[in-house]
Amino acid sequence: DTYGDKHSLFIRAIGNYEKVAGDRMAKIIDQAASAKDAVRQMLEFITGELLADREHKGCFLVNVAVEVAPHDQEVRDIVCQNDRLVEEFFYKAIKNGQESGEIRNKQDARALARFVFNNVKGIRVNAKSTTDKSFFNDIINLTMSVLD
Repeated sequence: DTYGDKHSLFIRAIGNYEKVAGDRMAKIIDQAASAKDAVRQMLEFITGELLADREHKGCFLVNVAVEVAPHDQEVRDIVCQNDRLVEEFFYKAIKNGQESGEIRNKQDARALARFVFNNVKGIRVNAKSTTDKSFFNDIINLTMSVLD
């Protein structure tokens, strides 16, 4: 009764998950020594959280996006909002890096952020079936090479 019904509780759980991860990513960007360091730290944070899960449940938001969002507009809206937020974290870091000259890739910063975010989604899906850290390190390293 505290949260109303199951759907309301579910929505609050999604919001809490989103806030905790978002706060951590914002902190990474604020405290990173450089733009590239911010992107790498965010990729490593995401991967580390997934690999620490011994049950291989995967990312809660990816699971929600795949299993619930197609049938629930409110959930779909939350997932899309979260996707835009995470993309924006990468965009800010990449844009800052381009402006400082650290990131020499002249591709549009938004397109690069979407590329990196797409790799994040892939990492999150793959974490349900593999725990091979070298697999994820390869993805992170190749993703980072695009920012050179």
